[in-house]
Amino acid sequence: MREEHNTVQKTPGGAERRAYRRYPVRLPALYHSGDGREWGCEIKDFCIGGMYLATTDPPQAAPPGVGTHITLNCRLPGAAEPLVFQARIVRQEGRHCGIAFMDPDLEALQRLRDYAQQQSGQPSSREHASGARPRQGADALPREALLGDCRDMARGLMETLGREFPERCKERIFDAVEQTRRPQEQNAYFSATAVLTNSAELFRQAFEAAVERRLEAGVSAPAVAEPLPSQNPGHLALVEDEVFEDWLATTDMIEHAESRNQEALRLLERRLSLLFEETVDSDRNPFGAATYAQAFQEALKQLELEHPVMQLCYQVFRQLLTEGIGKLFDEMNAHLVEHGVLPDLEIALPPRATNTAPPPPTPEPAPAEPSTEAGQVQTPANLSDSEAPPEGGAPVGAGNLYDIFERLQSLHATLQARHTGAAGASPQGPQGHGVAEAPVTTGGMAQPSRDNSGPTAPSTEAGHLQYSTSDIMDVLSELQEHPPSTALAEQGCLDTVQSLLAARKGEGGEIPARERNILSVGGNLFQSLLQDMLIASNVRRWIQRLEVPLLKLALEDENLFLDRDHVARQVINQIARLELYEEGSQPGAHNAIHRKINRILDQVARQREVSKETFGQAKIELDRLVGLQEEAYHANLQDLRQACEQEQQYLVAAGGSTENLHHLAVREDPRIMQAFSESSQPEALEEWLRRVHRLKVGEWLLFQGEKEDSRRLRLAWITKKHDRYVFVNLRGLREMTLSDRELAARMYEGTAIILENADDPALDRAQYNMLQNLHRRLLHESTHDQLTGLLNRKEFERIVREMLQAGGFDDERCPVLCYLDIDQFDVINTRCGYEAGDRLLKEFCDLLREVADEESVQSRLTGDDFAMLLPSTSAEEVENHLERWMKEDVSAYRFSHAGQSFPITLSIGLVSFSHAPAEITGILQAAENSCRIAREKGGNQIHTYRPDDSTLEKKQELLYWLSRVDAALADDSLELRCQPIAPITPEGVGAPHHSEILLAMHDGEGQPVSPEGFILAAEHFNRMPAIDRWVIRSALRWMREHARLLAHTGGLAINLSGRSLNDETFRDFILEQIRDSGVDTSLLCFEVTETAGIHSLSAASDFILAVKETGCSFSLDDFGSGMSSYGYLKNLPVDYLKIDGSFVREMDRNPEDYAVVKSITEIGHFMGKKIIAEYVESEEVLALLREIGVDYAQGYAVGKPRLLREIGAGPQ
Repeated sequence: MREEHNTVQKTPGGAERRAYRRYPVRLPALYHSGDGREWGCEIKDFCIGGMYLATTDPPQAAPPGVGTHITLNCRLPGAAEPLVFQARIVRQEGRHCGIAFMDPDLEALQRLRDYAQQQSGQPSSREHASGARPRQGADALPREALLGDCRDMARGLMETLGREFPERCKERIFDAVEQTRRPQEQNAYFSATAVLTNSAELFRQAFEAAVERRLEAGVSAPAVAEPLPSQNPGHLALVEDEVFEDWLATTDMIEHAESRNQEALRLLERRLSLLFEETVDSDRNPFGAATYAQAFQEALKQLELEHPVMQLCYQVFRQLLTEGIGKLFDEMNAHLVEHGVLPDLEIALPPRATNTAPPPPTPEPAPAEPSTEAGQVQTPANLSDSEAPPEGGAPVGAGNLYDIFERLQSLHATLQARHTGAAGASPQGPQGHGVAEAPVTTGGMAQPSRDNSGPTAPSTEAGHLQYSTSDIMDVLSELQEHPPSTALAEQGCLDTVQSLLAARKGEGGEIPARERNILSVGGNLFQSLLQDMLIASNVRRWIQRLEVPLLKLALEDENLFLDRDHVARQVINQIARLELYEEGSQPGAHNAIHRKINRILDQVARQREVSKETFGQAKIELDRLVGLQEEAYHANLQDLRQACEQEQQYLVAAGGSTENLHHLAVREDPRIMQAFSESSQPEALEEWLRRVHRLKVGEWLLFQGEKEDSRRLRLAWITKKHDRYVFVNLRGLREMTLSDRELAARMYEGTAIILENADDPALDRAQYNMLQNLHRRLLHESTHDQLTGLLNRKEFERIVREMLQAGGFDDERCPVLCYLDIDQFDVINTRCGYEAGDRLLKEFCDLLREVADEESVQSRLTGDDFAMLLPSTSAEEVENHLERWMKEDVSAYRFSHAGQSFPITLSIGLVSFSHAPAEITGILQAAENSCRIAREKGGNQIHTYRPDDSTLEKKQELLYWLSRVDAALADDSLELRCQPIAPITPEGVGAPHHSEILLAMHDGEGQPVSPEGFILAAEHFNRMPAIDRWVIRSALRWMREHARLLAHTGGLAINLSGRSLNDETFRDFILEQIRDSGVDTSLLCFEVTETAGIHSLSAASDFILAVKETGCSFSLDDFGSGMSSYGYLKNLPVDYLKIDGSFVREMDRNPEDYAVVKSITEIGHFMGKKIIAEYVESEEVLALLREIGVDYAQGYAVGKPRLLREIGAGPQ
């Protein structure tokens, strides 16, 4: 056996670290995830840090994704006990995956290593038994001469790779620059181009020197990495993450190159074994792919490129190596055969392991995909850190669409399974009859099969039928020939196919995981398409006709849903752009166009064998139609604008007379205008007017009428005074002209809706909407009571808290909180049982919904306690309304059970916000106490909370804080604190990336006091804009004066209130302060809250874009609670999402919170955002965030707030 020794490599930063040896083995194994599912596999390679596996048997479900914790079992030949390893998946491509050991059993690892060394050291009796030798004669060469020829051939490939790699890599870098819009990535790529140009010779020399060393060493040198780090094999050290990442990248390159040239490689190994007179295998082949892969890795490190560029380099070299190594093997085999080395040798290769249900492949990934963050999913959010841009025009993050969809579906199924059978009538409250909350542990979320509707199919067991792809294709062909009346997506695509398969092939069968995933994603995408308001209703029918052909093509080419430039995807996008009259409603040309489109679709929809070429021909003809439509649109639009310009000139000349106007004539709807003028919320109306005045030509709006269908119209022209708005259809013809006030009134009442993402291709919109819907389902599980469907207590408290912070209450119109308790509930629950109690709660909720108006919010707080929040009313009105309800509806209700009938009564407590305590706990306690008083009076009563001396004291305290606010702003006595936001690393957290600025106050004796009262007063009395301005001036001044201390804070993040965002002068103020301060704007981040962004998306987007031009970044704070989050996130140009801390704080104990955090992280990364988690207060939560892949953490587990003036003054 070869002597082992340690090899030390230098990292780019100069630090020393060891590299570890690769041990090729071919050992059957089995691994399973925490939910009990199993996968057969083969261990192909391992090192002391992990393994490289290939799935062999058809799995029960799709293999688990990156970050999943698994248990692997394998048995050495002749061994009684299996070897067991705990690991996590860090890389996955098709049926191959890389796993990293987690605290491995060192004895088991040692036994595996001994077995691998024993296997590689045994001579091959078959090779020596062949008896063949080089022919002796004139044309026979000595053994050393033959090996010398092989070395020369290998040097030829070496020179080709060294010469072509820099140039090929620069070409790919230019493509990558085109695909990314992130300045940081673009700068990295541009810098890499210069390095590759200036250091091409350095790379070539280093690469050739490394290859030469391996060629000269022959079979005596390890092929890939250096030996184990310890002479004592009983004390194997755990591999460092970076070392393991290097090993996995190299292993992937070798596996990719050798698997595609397997037959030629095996022939060459047999012939080389004869020449070297010892066994040559993939670990001991000096001419194999490992020689070049390891030499490349060694040479590349000398260039010190940034991580995303390194990943791109791996991609390029892997492609070059795969192309070149096959030619080398063929050349060597031909040369050796010519000189008599085993000329008649044949290799019977075992059939390549197939998997009837592999996960859909993704665009060519980087070889070294595993993140340094445990369990992190490689998505666009960390693209700059770990992954090169996808090829083939794939949209950002598209390579993960299948995986993200599966994981979100899995999370939802897990929560549903957890809630199945949960009841609310038990003493334990709304979670069920004593069902304890299971803590969320690492890898503890189940991973059920993919589905987009309906029950999950049974897992495949021995002897169970598994439908083949051809079976599924036959069913889809049948649907082509006999199309259903409604779209598959609306019926449940997977359910429909499953039921048809069962009818044709027999019950109990299962659709393989790969096909399930494609059908699920395809079905959900079509469902989103058919609900897209930007697609004309008559055009949706055409899209529906292509559903089945598209699904058939996707089953053959999974990239259809991943590659933005896929021809079938473009066909759908082009059809969605059409805007035509209903067939028969217009003469001549329009009916001809209908017939033309129907002929195009017939060519696709009626073809049993669907191909890209079929869609390609359809696209050519659709491009012509869309082009004609665009020409007509622009011609009509030009005529319209000229007419509007002339009419505007007439308006000016005629002094405002509208007598002869056509295009600019306005006829306001009196009903709408009367409702607008009589509204009780003049501030809201003014905000809608400002929103109208921010509209830009080209924006799309959806207009909904009482008698007419909804119409999608585009804003084509605005008068100079912004008092008239002209809308056209997609043909450029005027449809309506509205005044600014009527347009604001329509937007206020919801009959005019701004359509976002209108310029995105239809399938891109469908993709984002699909993910949004998945998140909404998860969010609903997290924020709603499972028994009644009402809001749970946590979500209700959040809404009340936001309303309290908004302030501005008076005695006439203000929010009123109702606390309701069913008086007889305990009696009924005890006598009739928990199930009857649950039914009573559900029936009571129906009663409660009848008394609630559209603006009210209802919640089940716990057990039989309910709450209702009415946002704009008075306590007197509510009391009268509830009294009528109790007398008429509640008194007439009877709960029936087992032949018995029970009346119910209610005890209700009311609290008006104008008389209530100013904090959430105080107002809820006041409402509950009022309810208790009503119950103590005998029930069936309402008690309204009246302010006592303590409440009046709170009002006085609020006024006191107002005076403190004004004084602090006047004498500049506020102080700033900062709390670090640090990257999550495998070891814990890193140095602060940036720090959030917080306010600090002191009492008269200089002692710190809580700023809660200060902030409440500032919000209540509209002082937040002034405070925002003070904070910005002070923070920028500190950055300018203490630039050297920014290493401690990593930059500053400043919160901006919603009121400041709505201040039209605030943007100019910020830009002026940034310009005057001269600070490094790359260290400056502004945080805006999700609520502020929702209500004025256009204004917020314009504001953010203007400020970002200076180099600042933006973070969206308190993200995740809004039900429409992902609908506007794509258009809000923020860099970071900060997850609402209410979901983070207890996610280690609350599976619903865990699911929401994971969903936000998955989709946020998919949309190219970095993720921050706030309120991280324990190591347990930090570990879960690391597993999920969250990028940054903030909270006491990371660092406590600290006065800004103390930074640099002591230990950090």
